[in-house]
Amino acid sequence: MPLTIADMMQMEPFANFKLIAGANGIGRTLETVNILDYEYTSEYNPAELPDSFKKNALVLSSLLFAKYQPEQLINVVKKLVDYRTSALAVKSIILKDLPEDVIDYCNRHSFPVFLFSENEGYFENIITFITDEIRQSTDYAHFEEKLSLLSQDNLSGLEVQRIAMELFPELELPYRLTAINPQLTETAFYKKLRHSHKLPKVPVYSFCKTYVTALPAGNPKTYYNEFQAVIDSLYLNEKLCYTGFSNLHDKMDEFHYAFNECFYSCTYAQKQKLPQITFNQLGLSQILYPYRNDYWLSRYCSQILDTIQSYDKKHSNSLMETAVAYVKSGANTIRTAQALHIHKNTVHYRVNKLKGLIPAGDENDFYEQLAVAIRNYLLN
Repeated sequence: MPLTIADMMQMEPFANFKLIAGANGIGRTLETVNILDYEYTSEYNPAELPDSFKKNALVLSSLLFAKYQPEQLINVVKKLVDYRTSALAVKSIILKDLPEDVIDYCNRHSFPVFLFSENEGYFENIITFITDEIRQSTDYAHFEEKLSLLSQDNLSGLEVQRIAMELFPELELPYRLTAINPQLTETAFYKKLRHSHKLPKVPVYSFCKTYVTALPAGNPKTYYNEFQAVIDSLYLNEKLCYTGFSNLHDKMDEFHYAFNECFYSCTYAQKQKLPQITFNQLGLSQILYPYRNDYWLSRYCSQILDTIQSYDKKHSNSLMETAVAYVKSGANTIRTAQALHIHKNTVHYRVNKLKGLIPAGDENDFYEQLAVAIRNYLLN
């Protein structure tokens, strides 16, 4: 994910930077850093901005030229906006504040402007820090793209192995993949992710705001210890995360299956509010999850669900609620009644209504059809 001005504002070196204009533009992407100072001396026209100012740049300046030509500041800012730079950070040496016309212009164009004091950072240190963050952000984007490829079904075994070895070059067989969703804000998520690269031999990547890692799983105790090391390195509370584990795999060309298994499991854990679950514990959902958006499965389930929901709407009934509870209870009438706080005879009555709405060859066929439709419904 690209680095943004909002991300930068959360970083420690910028804690005392004061945002004085353009607050609506903090979502701008940050791709490089430029300095605006030494180009402007008395023999240069500050209205002519050099070509070195790049799109999506954070521009640092002491506004040295404004000491002699303060009226030119608005023209310079207009040029920065025209060049689509991301933000301006001003060290308040020459000016302790900016003119109202500049602030108004930046607010209208959602162009962020910061002020910081002499003691709050040397330009060289800021450039080094931001450049490193941009590089890491680019790395994250590259690896997220690789993980996205693994979620597809059109890779050859050789391509799968190549991606696996690029992501986890020291991974040993057999292995498991783990997906951890910490329910963090986007900024906090990537802030924590930066810590993960300090772990020796245990890379952690991001995919859809979820941490993904792969660990050797030949020894359960070793696996558990390394998993805990990942959790600790990210400063996470394991009990407040949703974690999905793949099955055990002993071939690198199955790496894409392992990736999808852990990600499906993690998503299932979120929906069912379960702290942890392994793919083989998903039961029927092991088959349904990979195909939950498939045309044929969606069409089949929609026919059943639409019929139930249409009946409820027409008769102000609760068949859908009953169907969900009935499937969750494994067709147990008493547990269904307890879950819905109704009499078991009411459950019998509603289930018979459902049987009348869903064409089926026999009793078992009715429940199997209903269960597939409801379980797929609960996955989406």
